[in-house]
Order: sequence, then C-alpha cells, then structure tokens
Amino acid sequence: MITHNLKIAWRNLMKYKMQNLVSVVALAVGMVTIAATHYVLGQMKLPGYCYESYGDRIHVMELEPLKDSTEQKDKNVMSVQLLRRHLLSALTDNGGIPSAEQLHVFDGWNPEYGQCRFYLPDSTYRFTAKHIFFMSPERMHFCGYRSAITGERIPVLKPREVVLSETEARRIYGNHNPIGAEIKCRMSYPPHDELTFTVRDVYKTSSFDDLEDKQLYVVYDEYMKGDAKNMSHTRVHVVLREGCTPEQLIEEANARLKPFQKEVSVYHIDFLMAALYHDKMPTRKVVTLISLFVLLSALVGFLKMQSQLFWMRRREVSLRNVHGASFRSLFALFATEAVISVLAATAIGLCLAAWLTQAAEHYRLMYLEKYNLHEINLYPVIGFTALGIAVLSLIVVGIVLVRMRAERRSLASGLHRNAGHAMRNTMLGLQLTVCMVFIGCLVCMTQTVGKIRNILNVPQDETRYKNSLVVKPVMFEQDEIKVMCERINEIEGIKLKIRYNEIGCSLADEPDTRMVNGFEIYKKSYVTHILQDTTYLEFWNRPIKWLLPPEERENSVLLEDSTYKEIMDKGYIANGTIHLSYYPIQAVGGTYSILPYKKHYNRTEILMKYDFRPGEYFFPNYIVEPEAGKYQQVKDDLEAMMNGINSTHIEPTVMNLRDYMAKDLIIFEVMERLAWILSAVCLIICLMGIWSSIALDTRSRQKEVAIRKVHGAKRKDIALLFGRLYLWLMGVAAVIAAPLLILFNKTLSGWSEMVSYNLPETGVRLPFILSVAITALVTLVIISVRIRKVMMVNPAEIIAKE
Repeated sequence: MITHNLKIAWRNLMKYKMQNLVSVVALAVGMVTIAATHYVLGQMKLPGYCYESYGDRIHVMELEPLKDSTEQKDKNVMSVQLLRRHLLSALTDNGGIPSAEQLHVFDGWNPEYGQCRFYLPDSTYRFTAKHIFFMSPERMHFCGYRSAITGERIPVLKPREVVLSETEARRIYGNHNPIGAEIKCRMSYPPHDELTFTVRDVYKTSSFDDLEDKQLYVVYDEYMKGDAKNMSHTRVHVVLREGCTPEQLIEEANARLKPFQKEVSVYHIDFLMAALYHDKMPTRKVVTLISLFVLLSALVGFLKMQSQLFWMRRREVSLRNVHGASFRSLFALFATEAVISVLAATAIGLCLAAWLTQAAEHYRLMYLEKYNLHEINLYPVIGFTALGIAVLSLIVVGIVLVRMRAERRSLASGLHRNAGHAMRNTMLGLQLTVCMVFIGCLVCMTQTVGKIRNILNVPQDETRYKNSLVVKPVMFEQDEIKVMCERINEIEGIKLKIRYNEIGCSLADEPDTRMVNGFEIYKKSYVTHILQDTTYLEFWNRPIKWLLPPEERENSVLLEDSTYKEIMDKGYIANGTIHLSYYPIQAVGGTYSILPYKKHYNRTEILMKYDFRPGEYFFPNYIVEPEAGKYQQVKDDLEAMMNGINSTHIEPTVMNLRDYMAKDLIIFEVMERLAWILSAVCLIICLMGIWSSIALDTRSRQKEVAIRKVHGAKRKDIALLFGRLYLWLMGVAAVIAAPLLILFNKTLSGWSEMVSYNLPETGVRLPFILSVAITALVTLVIISVRIRKVMMVNPAEIIAKE
C-alpha cells in the first residue's frame, strides 16, 4: 500500500510539475521567512530590571538648575563641580531620602579608548581596540543584568573587574570560558598607562538596553576616578518605598540639593524606555508584516494548489469509491502527496536557511552587531513550521475528501462545475491581496532606499569604489605599523594607494565644557584625516575650492563646506587660520563638497595636509585600488600581509571600500533585495494560482462554452463570463491592501528614523496605483490567454466528446 501510494503521488506531482515546483519553493521561502522573523523578534528582549521585584517602582531623577537661580555662569559651573564631588553624600546622608528604598547615581564617565589584549587559557591573546566604560560597582547588579553563563544576576563587582557582552565573549574567546581571564589595555590618551582587568562575568544583551554591546564595562578604582571632569552626575535611579509617591521624592530631594542650586524632576523609568521602544518597535512591525505576508501568500498558494489538484481527481475518487475504497485509504493516498510536497519544501528551506545564515553571519560580524544580532539558528523553527504546515495540509486533504465523497452524482460530478468555490475564491482573493501589498511595499522600499542614497550622497557610478579596498589596522604596535607601511609597497597589482591617518581632533580655542540650560556640554570632536597630498579628494572626485594661493597651500587644513561654515559661525577661524588640538595654528587652505557616503547633516570631517616625517606611523589607513582583474589577488595578498604581521586581531582589517563606507545603507539595501525577491515569488505564486484557477474553470466548463459559441457568443462575452469573478476579487483585494500599505509605509518611516535618517514620509498613492495596475494587468493577460485557447476549440468536438 505504501509503495502504491508513493507511485501515485509521484505520478501526480510530475503531471503538474511546474505548478507544484512553484508552490513548494514558495512554501520553502515562507518557512525561512518565518524562521528569520522568529530569530529577529527573539533578540528584542526587555531589559533585566523589568523582571526584578522592584522594577515597577524604579524612577529616574534628573537634576536641573533652580528656576530662580541668579548665579553667574562661572558660579554655576563651580556648583556643578561641587555637586560632582558631594552629590551622593547629599542624597544619602542621615539615612538617605526617606521615600527612597534604593538610590543609585549613574556614572557619566566618557568611554576611554584602549588597545586591548584578551588572554586565552593557553596564554595566547587576541587583540582589538575597545571603548572602555568605567562604572560604579553596583550598576549591573541593580539594573538586573543576567549572566549568560549562570543565568543569575551580575553580582556587585570589585575594582578592576570587567564584564562584557555574550556576543563579544563568543567572538573573542570562542568556546573558552572567559571568567577569570586577564585583559590588558593600553589607554590611547595620556598618560597612556597599561591597565590590567579581570573578567568577572558575561552579561546577556537586550535590544532595549542602553549599553553598547561592544564596549567593556569596568568598575573604577581610585586611580581611574582621577580627573573629576570626566564624570557628570545628572541622573539618579531611585526605587521608591512601598506607599511613597514621586511628589514626595521630589520634595525631599529638592530640600537636600538646594544648597547646590539644583532641583530635580522625576519620572517613571518607563518614560525613558518609551524612546527605546519608539526606535525599535518599528523593526518588530516591519519584520512581522513581511513574514506574515510571505508565509500567508506561500501557504495559501500551496493549499489552494493542493485542493484544486485533488478536486480535479473527482472521477478517480468516484471510481475508487465504486470499487470499495475506504475513506482511510483515500486519505492515505492524498496525504502521501501532501507530505512529500511539505518534505520537499522543508529540504529546500533548510538549504536556503544555511545560505542565509552564512551570509548573515558575515554581515553580522562586520556591520550588524550594533543591532544586537547574536548567533543565528533558523533550523528548529523551520522544522516546527513544517510540522504545522503538514498538519494543516492533512486537514485540507480531509476536507476535500469529505466534500468529494458527498457528491451525489458520483462519476457525473466530474462533468459539471461545482457551484461552491467559496474556499478557492477566498484563497485566491487572499493571494491577490498579498500580491498587491508586496508590490506596493516594494515600491515604498525602493523609494525609501533612493532617498537614503540621496541623504548619504551615494554616487551614481560606484564601480570604482566597489572595486577598491580599505586597509584599517586595529591599533598595532608602532613597529608592526611600520612593517605594514613598508610591506604594502611591495604588493603587486595595485593601481593606486592612498594613505590617510584618521584621528579625532577638537578646536583648541573652544572650552572643554560649556553650560546649556544647567547641563554641561562637551566640545565637539571632529574626525580628522591627515593627508600627504590631495589625491584623497581626487579619488572621491571632489575638487577643492582653494582659499590660498599655490605657494601657501602646504600643511594647510581643508574643510567640508558646512564644517567651514559651522566653525566660522562659532568664531574659531581668525585671519584664515584654525587651531586644532595637538597641532599648531594652521591656515585654512580651502573647502570641498561633502564626500560620498556621508550624511548631508552632522558632517564633522576635517582634512589636514601634512608631510609625514620618517618614523611617524600613527593610526594609518590605506585606500587601495587594484589593477583591472586583480581585485581578489590584491585582497588576498593584503589579508596575508596583515595576518603575517599580527594574527591576533579580531576586527577585519581588509574590507571592500564600498561596503565599509556604506555600512549604514547595507541593511536597507538587503531589505530592498529581499523585497524584490519576495515580491517576485509572491507574484509568481499568485500568477500560478490564477492560471490554475482559470484553467480549471475553462476545462470544467468547456461544454458550456461550446454551447454559447454555437449560439453566437463572441470572445468578449466568454471573457466577461470568466473574468467577472476576478474583477470582483481584484476590487476586494484592493480595498484590503490599501490600509495594509499605509501601515507598512508608516512602519518603514519609523525604521528610517531609528537609524537617524530624517526622511520625509513616502506617500502610498503611487505604490498603491502601481500594485493594483500591475496585478490587474497580469491577471488580464492570463485570462486573455486562457480565453483565446478555449475559443480555438471546435464546439462540435467538445459536444460530441461530452
């Protein structure tokens, strides 16, 4: 029996192989999409304090200047400095604030930048540069961060103990247990001391945390507290006692802080979390909408195809009934075919998941870790989804068999059109709706990506940048950097090589801090590229608008147009000169328009022409343009060179230039490509559904068509006979698709705001019109082809045959 069922199932699958292939592939795409959705949503976890008993009683207390304060600016600054040293004691003296059960002053330490060696158990180390955030011992414990190793709350830490995220621990230590491991960090700022830390724990990350996943979090000691200017206590987290109110807390805190010319405002921590939700909830909506549409389209197409193909075998079922076939044997026969299709879709889905995982891991390690994307495993979800689809398919098989066995006319049932096509028409309408939504979403996505490309000033022709490389050493030792600068000249196949040293500079004349509304604002840091000549700007096709004559242009500073205006407006360009920190006063040589892949706002680049002296090897980077046809060879040689100099680095050191420069755009481009692929798959599924439906209709109503032709019916009459149903379904689908497109468009706008692109909202009128027009046009073409085919049949042959 099993062999018989397998043979029959395979024969029927091969009879309609194109339809079955499309539905199976679409189902596989739906499985992978829902698995990817489950993965992304699984990364969006609430912060740890939400699970603590006191989580709903946490309030944030912000410090503000007294409204009636008449202190002068210097007096105000002095009071802030005094507050830094005495804030905690002022709020905790004499038993602390009565209404506060716990009180934690959150550190405002600016992250330090250091070259870090992470020592493994075998005494080898891995090297990378890290931002190091110094914090109070109880911060992680109070916030409810959980250990990724033990699952318990991170304990109160000791000085020089460090915690790092599970993502970084996995990336740095691999399968080794990092607890107790030693980390040595050389600070990039004076006095350039080397500090030794010990890993105390690894914390689980959350998408709604306020921590940077790639930073190291270290408990400070007396040495690290050092200069008080690096701390600014402006936020205090308070756990209210049971029965106490925020108003009571405000009154008590203001009384203690009045000598410091400060008062407080208090709000629940959920208010603080609302901003994070506002930023990241659009991600959930986008991902959920896309996955639901893809899975719905694939599932509806698959089930409709199965039910239609089964329904076309009514004569076979009738004959088997006449010969005594039981419901169980018929169910086993049809179920075998459905299960084979689901298994084939699962196999294809697993292959797609393997490819997607490999590609996503590459981008995750290079660009997407800031979105807290962790280790990717889609296979279990695909398995559970396949099981659910298989059960649903068996249910549909049972329903179809029950309806076919209920036919009263047995063999004659196959000669007439079934009047009750409610299930088929409903699924066909859903497919048309999903098709419209996907096409509209694709247009919205394309428009959004186009606007982002304009904001990032992406050039029309990116060929040169896509065929170039960037070499970024990860803060090697000076002798290693010297070797790199020498060996890079020996690599063959390089057409152009541009060296630039990237550092952070600020204006020396600007004060370190200034008071704005009672809060301290630090001076702005400008990304500064130190160049030997102007080849860097020539490579980016940016002409210089010189302000100096040729003989005075050496060792001058070049400013981007808006940066020049900003600094000029601040009054820090005097007599055509500018004074950057760590450098002598220099002349402003000229300006240039914004570089490619840079945002039109928040531009902070400065280019400094400077003659590199022998022995100067600080922070060098290279742009390398290989000769034609030698891209991969040069890339391999550069990677081998960098690994030969230092094989302990973690960060990639040789990257495609375009990928590196456009890393903020990549996630949107990936979404656009997926939208194209999914829209094409969805459209093909819908087309196959319409094709199979109209084919079934014309085949089952051939006799009716023949009789109408004999009585003078024309092609337009026959087309209207079959097309009325599809026109009605198109109208219903358009009504349903319109609000879904509006929702997707708003969600997409929210996503663009999440990554700091101030885009005007894209209208849905054009996407809606195009989606309806394309779907209607394709449907019309399919109906016309089928009507033309049925009209070419000789009526006499059909009537005689029937």
